Amino acid sequence: MNRRCLAVLLWLAYLAVPARAQELESLAADQQSTTPAQGQGAGSGAAGKLASIGGEIYNIFLVNDLHPTLATVAPGGGLTGGIGYDPNRLSPGQLQSSFRASVSTKGYWLALADTTYRVSNTYSLEAYARGRRMTELPFYGIGPSSSLGNKTDFSLTERVVGGSAYVRPMPAYAIGARVEGLWPIINPGGSSSVSSIGSRFTSLTAPGLGDQPTFVHYQVFANFDYPAGQFGTPRHGVDLKADYNIYQDLSDSRFSFNRLLVEAQARFQIAGPDRKLTLHALSSATSMGTGSDVPFYFQDTLGGAQNLLGFHEVLLGSDETVATLRGFDDYRFRDRNLVLVQAEFRQKLWAQFDATFFVDAGKVTHDASQLGFTNLKHDFGVSISFMRVDATIVRFDFAFGGREGNHSFLTPGRVISP
Repeated sequence: MNRRCLAVLLWLAYLAVPARAQELESLAADQQSTTPAQGQGAGSGAAGKLASIGGEIYNIFLVNDLHPTLATVAPGGGLTGGIGYDPNRLSPGQLQSSFRASVSTKGYWLALADTTYRVSNTYSLEAYARGRRMTELPFYGIGPSSSLGNKTDFSLTERVVGGSAYVRPMPAYAIGARVEGLWPIINPGGSSSVSSIGSRFTSLTAPGLGDQPTFVHYQVFANFDYPAGQFGTPRHGVDLKADYNIYQDLSDSRFSFNRLLVEAQARFQIAGPDRKLTLHALSSATSMGTGSDVPFYFQDTLGGAQNLLGFHEVLLGSDETVATLRGFDDYRFRDRNLVLVQAEFRQKLWAQFDATFFVDAGKVTHDASQLGFTNLKHDFGVSISFMRVDATIVRFDFAFGGREGNHSFLTPGRVISP
């Protein structure tokens, strides 16, 4: 963790050198004239310098067509760097494309391309392809009682081709659908410090370990955002989303299953704009036919910085984060179903720095009937965020109370890690 933190801090320092500042001076001025720094003007001295750094980072990652990206390939993949190319993404054009390529210090890699046809915010059509390889994904077993001592790892290569579409009949509502082909490949893990998955688990204890059929994934979804149309301002209100997923095993249907995911986020100002309370809830329930099972690599997970999401399947998350149980290792718990509840209180500290106090609670279950708010795993902690207006540039989380040691991790914000 110390190496990752140091590397990112050095990267931020590099972005702030005078040559970069002069190159982007006019762009930063335009941004700050329309979206002033959170809770203050441009300022002077140290606070003004920090605001300027935030503006420079914002422009480098969000405005330039060709830009660096710090988006992680997957949690635990090590320090990641890459290049993104988004021609004319801030122009009013209807047809836009995006390309990404990233590689991590652990050999994780990602390559993707997508093209979107969007008319205002009324409707959108998208086609995409993604390849992603993750060589040291942890696996502890299935269920809420899996043992920390049974940690193994595996390698997962994903290949996805698909398309999605949505329409907004009203500004606050969106309904849509997705269809895609999935070609997963499972191999032994590449870590030298833990055993590979096949040394402790079999196809009985890790369904799908010996079989990786081709899947077709169908999804229908609905989103509700209130108030609608909040762009460039601190957000408040309620967001809701629900999606129903069908995963069809094209070989013999042995691994076909259905999944319903429901998520809610509510945000409240507390005694002024510098304090905010965010509540978040997430539930996922899976069903399948007699004799079918869910491959372990498609099962829901809790723990650490984020889940292993599909292409453009972004969680609402809590307060500017998609972390789940931060007091546990990445992917610590895995099963067919999950429930997660979180609360975060954000307080502005000074200039571009915010502190957030959080509580997480959740669990995974084998049967959907076991979902509820009993026997939850829980943790608490504090985060320090470097901000640009209401957007997180980088965030440091420190979590305690999970009874499996203290945990800390760094995540780039959605401004620089879309």
